[in-house]
Amino acid sequence: MSQLAEKSTIRNPKSNGTPPWVQELLDKYSSGVAHAFILHFNVFDYVVPGVSLKSYLARLMAGRQIVAFYNRSEGITFALPAMRERFVELLGLGEPQDAALAALQSIQGAMPEDLPRSPGAALPLLERLLKLGDPEEKLAAVVVDFAESILPAADIATMSAEDRTNLITVQRWGRDPDIVSSGNPVFLVTENLADLHSSIRAASSKFEAIEIPLPDREARLAFIEYYAGTKPQAFEWELSREELANATAGLSLIHIEDIFLRAEQEGKLTWELVRERKEDIIASEFGEVLEIMEPRFGWEMIGGLQYVKDFFNRSVIRPMREGRTHRVPMGVLMLGPSGTGKCITGESMVVTNKGLVPIADIPRYWYVHPETGEVAGLEVLSVTPDAAVKMQPASHWLDMGEGETVRVTVKRGMTIEGTPEHPILVVNGSGRLEWRPLGDVCEGDIVAIKFDHQQFGYDHTLEPETAYVFGLLTGDGNLTFTNGIRFSTADRELLDTITSYMQDRYGLDAHTSRRGGAWHTRWYGWEAKQDLLDKGLQMCLSRQKVVPSTVLQGMREVQIAFLRGLFDTDGGFHRYTFQYTSASHQLARQVVEILLNLGMVPSVREKIHPKGKGSSLAVELSGAELETFTQVVGFGLRRKQSDVNEYLARITDKARYNTTDLFYNLSQSLSEVRSEIGLVYSDAPGIYDHFYNGVKHGRLLRLTVEKLISWIETEGEAGPATKRMRSLLDAKLYFSPVTNVKRGYARVYDLHVPETHSFVANGFVNHNTAVAEAVAKESGINFVILNLARILGQWVGSSERNLEKALRAIESLQPTICFIDEIDQAVQRGTAGDSGVSNRIFKRLLEFMSDTGHRGRVLFLAASNRPDLLDAALKRPGRFDKKIPFLIPDETEREAIFQVMLRKYDLEADTIPARCITATEGWTGAEIEAAVVKALEVAEDEG
Repeated sequence: MSQLAEKSTIRNPKSNGTPPWVQELLDKYSSGVAHAFILHFNVFDYVVPGVSLKSYLARLMAGRQIVAFYNRSEGITFALPAMRERFVELLGLGEPQDAALAALQSIQGAMPEDLPRSPGAALPLLERLLKLGDPEEKLAAVVVDFAESILPAADIATMSAEDRTNLITVQRWGRDPDIVSSGNPVFLVTENLADLHSSIRAASSKFEAIEIPLPDREARLAFIEYYAGTKPQAFEWELSREELANATAGLSLIHIEDIFLRAEQEGKLTWELVRERKEDIIASEFGEVLEIMEPRFGWEMIGGLQYVKDFFNRSVIRPMREGRTHRVPMGVLMLGPSGTGKCITGESMVVTNKGLVPIADIPRYWYVHPETGEVAGLEVLSVTPDAAVKMQPASHWLDMGEGETVRVTVKRGMTIEGTPEHPILVVNGSGRLEWRPLGDVCEGDIVAIKFDHQQFGYDHTLEPETAYVFGLLTGDGNLTFTNGIRFSTADRELLDTITSYMQDRYGLDAHTSRRGGAWHTRWYGWEAKQDLLDKGLQMCLSRQKVVPSTVLQGMREVQIAFLRGLFDTDGGFHRYTFQYTSASHQLARQVVEILLNLGMVPSVREKIHPKGKGSSLAVELSGAELETFTQVVGFGLRRKQSDVNEYLARITDKARYNTTDLFYNLSQSLSEVRSEIGLVYSDAPGIYDHFYNGVKHGRLLRLTVEKLISWIETEGEAGPATKRMRSLLDAKLYFSPVTNVKRGYARVYDLHVPETHSFVANGFVNHNTAVAEAVAKESGINFVILNLARILGQWVGSSERNLEKALRAIESLQPTICFIDEIDQAVQRGTAGDSGVSNRIFKRLLEFMSDTGHRGRVLFLAASNRPDLLDAALKRPGRFDKKIPFLIPDETEREAIFQVMLRKYDLEADTIPARCITATEGWTGAEIEAAVVKALEVAEDEG
């Protein structure tokens, strides 16, 4: 044993109840391995019930003459007051040069002057202390709290002169022979090891990193028993102490104390309270990077997939239960069929049975089960690749959190943004409709846009007159004026209209002034303003304006009246084009959705303002769309509508054609139609020429396609190819080339539509996390979801810190299963554009997954429907050792899935009818569940 070990002066607490990390620290100090330590991770928790880390370290060093603590805020403090006097005495501090003054201070009981707080002055004093004495003296110990604030993880070239000096000072503490020989220990305390400068974390610094983990089940149970013993009658217990210890996995002792304090307030400790607080705490501690879940079900809720169950039982569940960790793979990659995990951004407008609703707002208008995501009463407009269009019930709404997205813009100016896997309807090279993931869409691809669906809501809050006034105020008015309403216009006709409305409806007099060629009017009246707010008008700035929800979910005449008022203020007609312009991009795009619903396909273009003052969106209609506009909406303002009428009266029929309304990639389809009817030139020269041009150029105007199909239907019976063309026409799909594809990051949502798997934004969902959850339940171990898409932060170093903190928590929860969904998107090497952040994260994750010490303790399960996109490094032995394919269930498995679903919904059936099994060929488990739910609904409705 070394001299240092023989003369060790750290007091060894009783072995019973000593945390493992403390024992590790004592062993390393006593053996002479280290005298300087970095304590990290769970540093703000209780070490033992009621004792913080600072207090525990003070107790651990109780035999020392001086235990000094330092942080930037408090400066140098001590475990006991007498230690300060000893510190001042040893370092000769505060002694005045004049002996008489010193005597006077002594008589008056004055203390030496305050010790310095700045690191530049305090650290040298602590260094002098550390060099004093020898191991037999048991002289001192120094604890530096919030060490990352003194030794930040920054590039040394960017550090201030003071920070560089502090770094060099503390580096000396680990290697200085005088400090080593003195036997005085040093502790740097930080929550996240990655926050400390790399030179301090390096092995050459001689600082030994000791991780303080989250409490394991035994520690949590001991704390729960301790607390319950001190306050036995504080509240009623809905769950046992053992159940609470299991339910609080991933929480610190202070977090558990917080749950107890809230239970005292409510008088009862409930499952719901524990779940809610755990969710809130985990979200605040790990920034939604890590989600710790209580597995809800086992194999009993997984139908079919027997080969998957057999594998996990053989290679994971039984070995983990029996302690045969060598048998457990490091990771399992679950590979599903392409077409899962599709979702779109929250502002996307969904056509529903209540009108137009942003997908993020669906829980505001329909009941969504908080745990399962099941939605009641929602129907959406659905389109299929065979051009069938119908309203279809949706079964689930899901908030999928933030993730990588792809934003596609078409030539017409419409956009859609969703995850790379989200499919949209496109025209393939043969002229047929097919689904294509956004991630695979390229410039030039032809996208289908649905229009003329004529689907409106039944919100009766507004009548057309008020909807028109809402349009006027949305365009040229606002409610931001204190206790009043403001409206400006250059048209006397509009002023008279809104003035009469305010007088008749609310009895308000107008206060009008004229300047700059316009009338500026105000109405004073809080009750009138509140009534407008209650009916859906918003009090916001021009760039924040939106279409009121009472309009989006209103009846057809309400939407038309609102548009007419909006266009009377901010719309106009010039030469041959109607144009509406708004500084609010969201308002403009909502107007586009209403126009599409009413049967018009506008174009959208961005107008950049000079001198970097933002941009506006211009919504335009011309050609045939202009005629529809006049017939359906039009202007209420006589002078504007007169301009449109005069233009339409003088143009030729040819000028009315919409030359951009084209059907693309028609060569093969038209050839099939022509062969089907046996058309030759002599039969109909004009019709034949249209076919010839369409086959040659691959595209025709909608009007021409309608003419061709109508001629065939008139002349005889239509064949399959002709019927397909008719379906395309009747589906009211507008085809527009893609002009821009852009990657992004946004919060995304999804709808599950069981039968057709599509809604107007053409999204569908099929989750594959259920197996991972069932494996955790069957194994009896913890289950966490690692959301790598949320790792990246906006500040330098924050992404690495987020990952490191999550990995430390995963280690603390072992044995645990860590699930990563859509790993092909979540785990990728970076590019030069992110300063190497993604590469560092990728490398760190590989290191963690490859740690053989985790075998049988941390099992990574990951899901992917695009294994071709996975980095080869992830698939090497020692990371994801096993790959399990998830195939479409066969007949036997479909029968098992039906049985599981019947049990889930408390239904009884001796056998599953053979026709049900046959009819569901090619269906996934989620689709079979949706069919069972629908059957249950029908049965209940029919009594």
